[in-house]
Amino acid sequence: QLDVVAAQLKKLKDANIPVLWRPYHENNGNWFWWGGRKGEEGFIALYRMTWERLVNYHRLDNLLWVWNENAHTGRQTHPYYDFFPGLQYVDVLATDVYGEFKQSYYDDLVMLASGKPVALGEVGAPPPLDVLSSQPRWVWFMGWADIFDRRPTDALKTLFDDPRVLTRGAALPTP
Repeated sequence: QLDVVAAQLKKLKDANIPVLWRPYHENNGNWFWWGGRKGEEGFIALYRMTWERLVNYHRLDNLLWVWNENAHTGRQTHPYYDFFPGLQYVDVLATDVYGEFKQSYYDDLVMLASGKPVALGEVGAPPPLDVLSSQPRWVWFMGWADIFDRRPTDALKTLFDDPRVLTRGAALPTP
Protein backbone atom coordinates (compact mmCIF):
# COMPACT_ATOMS: atom_id res chain seq x y z
CA GLN A 1 0.00 0.00 0.00
CA LEU A 2 2.81 2.43 0.83
CA ASP A 3 4.41 1.79 -2.53
CA VAL A 4 1.12 2.60 -4.29
CA VAL A 5 0.80 5.83 -2.34
CA ALA A 6 4.47 6.63 -2.98
CA ALA A 7 3.89 6.49 -6.74
CA GLN A 8 1.27 9.23 -6.43
CA LEU A 9 3.43 11.29 -4.05
CA LYS A 10 6.30 11.04 -6.55
CA LYS A 11 4.13 12.77 -9.14
CA LEU A 12 3.78 15.70 -6.75
CA LYS A 13 7.51 15.66 -6.04
CA ASP A 14 8.26 15.73 -9.77
CA ALA A 15 5.98 18.78 -10.05
CA ASN A 16 7.86 20.48 -7.15
CA ILE A 17 4.76 20.39 -4.93
CA PRO A 18 5.32 20.05 -1.18
CA VAL A 19 2.80 17.93 0.72
CA LEU A 20 1.61 18.27 4.30
CA TRP A 21 1.70 14.51 4.93
CA ARG A 22 -0.46 13.48 7.91
CA PRO A 23 -0.41 9.67 8.04
CA TYR A 24 -2.30 7.71 10.68
CA HIS A 25 -3.96 10.67 12.38
CA GLU A 26 -5.56 10.32 15.82
CA ASN A 27 -3.39 7.30 16.55
CA ASN A 28 -3.63 7.81 20.31
CA GLY A 29 -7.28 6.76 20.09
CA ASN A 30 -8.63 3.31 19.39
CA TRP A 31 -11.13 3.93 16.57
CA PHE A 32 -8.76 3.27 13.62
CA TRP A 33 -6.87 0.04 12.96
CA TRP A 34 -3.54 1.84 13.56
CA GLY A 35 -4.61 3.45 16.81
CA GLY A 36 -4.32 2.77 20.50
CA ARG A 37 -1.09 0.76 20.35
CA LYS A 38 1.35 2.48 22.71
CA GLY A 39 5.11 2.46 22.69
CA GLU A 40 8.12 1.48 20.63
CA GLU A 41 6.59 -1.82 19.50
CA GLY A 42 3.20 -0.30 18.71
CA PHE A 43 2.28 2.76 16.69
CA ILE A 44 5.77 4.28 16.93
CA ALA A 45 7.18 1.32 14.96
CA LEU A 46 4.49 1.70 12.27
CA TYR A 47 5.11 5.44 11.90
CA ARG A 48 8.90 5.02 11.70
CA MET A 49 8.55 2.17 9.19
CA THR A 50 6.35 4.40 7.02
CA TRP A 51 8.83 7.27 7.28
CA GLU A 52 11.77 5.00 6.39
CA ARG A 53 9.96 3.55 3.37
CA LEU A 54 8.84 6.88 1.94
CA VAL A 55 11.95 8.92 2.75
CA ASN A 56 14.85 6.46 2.41
CA TYR A 57 13.49 3.93 -0.08
CA HIS A 58 11.30 6.15 -2.29
CA ARG A 59 13.42 9.30 -1.74
CA LEU A 60 10.38 11.52 -1.17
CA ASP A 61 11.79 14.78 0.12
CA ASN A 62 8.70 16.86 -0.61
CA LEU A 63 6.77 15.59 2.42
CA LEU A 64 6.31 17.71 5.52
CA TRP A 65 5.57 15.07 8.14
CA VAL A 66 2.61 16.05 10.33
CA TRP A 67 2.30 13.79 13.38
CA ASN A 68 -1.35 14.24 14.39
CA GLU A 69 -2.92 13.08 17.65
CA ASN A 70 -6.37 13.45 19.10
CA ALA A 71 -6.81 15.76 22.08
CA HIS A 72 -6.26 13.62 25.16
CA THR A 73 -9.75 13.74 26.62
CA GLY A 74 -9.25 10.68 28.80
CA ARG A 75 -12.01 8.85 26.93
CA GLN A 76 -10.56 6.27 24.57
CA THR A 77 -7.38 8.34 24.12
CA HIS A 78 -3.92 8.23 25.61
CA PRO A 79 -1.29 10.93 26.26
CA TYR A 80 0.59 12.22 23.23
CA TYR A 81 4.02 11.08 24.43
CA ASP A 82 2.97 7.40 24.42
CA PHE A 83 2.85 7.59 20.59
CA PHE A 84 5.56 10.12 19.73
CA PRO A 85 8.00 8.70 17.14
CA GLY A 86 10.75 11.26 17.81
CA LEU A 87 11.68 14.70 16.54
CA GLN A 88 13.74 13.31 13.63
CA TYR A 89 10.55 11.81 12.12
CA VAL A 90 8.28 14.82 12.55
CA ASP A 91 8.18 18.30 11.00
CA VAL A 92 4.91 19.51 12.55
CA LEU A 93 3.05 18.23 15.63
CA ALA A 94 -0.74 18.51 15.50
CA THR A 95 -3.79 17.61 17.52
CA ASP A 96 -7.48 17.32 16.69
CA VAL A 97 -9.83 19.19 19.02
CA TYR A 98 -13.57 18.61 18.92
CA GLY A 99 -14.53 20.48 22.05
CA GLU A 100 -12.78 22.79 24.49
CA PHE A 101 -9.32 24.07 23.54
CA LYS A 102 -7.77 23.10 26.85
CA GLN A 103 -4.46 24.70 27.68
CA SER A 104 -3.06 21.27 28.56
CA TYR A 105 -3.58 20.02 24.97
CA TYR A 106 -1.51 22.93 23.73
CA ASP A 107 1.13 22.79 26.49
CA ASP A 108 1.70 19.05 26.09
CA LEU A 109 2.15 19.40 22.32
CA VAL A 110 4.45 22.43 22.58
CA MET A 111 6.60 20.58 25.12
CA LEU A 112 7.01 17.58 22.77
CA ALA A 113 7.62 19.87 19.79
CA SER A 114 10.85 21.33 21.20
CA GLY A 115 10.48 24.38 18.97
CA LYS A 116 8.92 22.70 15.94
CA PRO A 117 5.58 24.06 14.65
CA VAL A 118 2.34 22.92 16.27
CA ALA A 119 -1.05 22.88 14.56
CA LEU A 120 -4.71 22.14 15.07
CA GLY A 121 -5.08 19.31 12.56
CA GLU A 122 -8.88 19.20 12.80
CA VAL A 123 -11.27 21.30 14.84
CA GLY A 124 -14.99 20.99 15.43
CA ALA A 125 -15.21 24.75 15.84
CA PRO A 126 -12.68 27.43 14.99
CA PRO A 127 -10.55 28.56 17.91
CA PRO A 128 -11.86 31.71 19.59
CA LEU A 129 -9.60 34.78 19.62
CA ASP A 130 -8.83 34.35 23.32
CA VAL A 131 -7.46 30.87 22.52
CA LEU A 132 -5.19 32.37 19.85
CA SER A 133 -3.93 34.78 22.53
CA SER A 134 -3.27 32.14 25.19
CA GLN A 135 -2.04 29.53 22.68
CA PRO A 136 -0.09 31.65 20.18
CA ARG A 137 2.03 28.96 18.52
CA TRP A 138 -0.76 27.30 16.49
CA VAL A 139 0.38 27.62 12.86
CA TRP A 140 -2.95 26.51 11.37
CA PHE A 141 -6.36 25.13 12.13
CA MET A 142 -8.51 23.13 9.77
CA GLY A 143 -12.23 22.65 10.12
CA TRP A 144 -14.70 20.74 8.04
CA ALA A 145 -16.66 23.08 5.79
CA ASP A 146 -20.03 21.60 6.74
CA ILE A 147 -19.29 22.25 10.43
CA PHE A 148 -18.06 25.80 9.82
CA ASP A 149 -21.13 26.47 7.68
CA ARG A 150 -23.23 26.06 10.84
CA ARG A 151 -21.30 28.76 12.73
CA PRO A 152 -22.51 32.37 13.04
CA THR A 153 -21.15 34.31 10.08
CA ASP A 154 -20.19 37.36 12.18
CA ALA A 155 -18.08 35.23 14.56
CA LEU A 156 -16.23 33.65 11.63
CA LYS A 157 -15.71 37.04 10.00
CA THR A 158 -14.24 38.42 13.24
CA LEU A 159 -11.88 35.47 13.50
CA PHE A 160 -10.77 35.55 9.87
CA ASP A 161 -10.32 39.34 9.96
CA ASP A 162 -7.95 39.09 12.93
CA PRO A 163 -4.37 40.00 11.91
CA ARG A 164 -3.07 36.72 13.39
CA VAL A 165 -5.12 34.71 10.89
CA LEU A 166 -4.02 34.39 7.27
CA THR A 167 -6.58 33.24 4.74
CA ARG A 168 -6.26 32.25 1.11
CA GLY A 169 -5.26 35.26 -0.91
CA ALA A 170 -4.10 37.28 2.09
CA ALA A 171 -0.74 38.99 1.91
CA LEU A 172 1.91 37.63 4.21
CA PRO A 173 2.88 40.01 7.03
CA THR A 174 6.20 41.79 6.63
CA PRO A 175 8.74 41.23 9.41
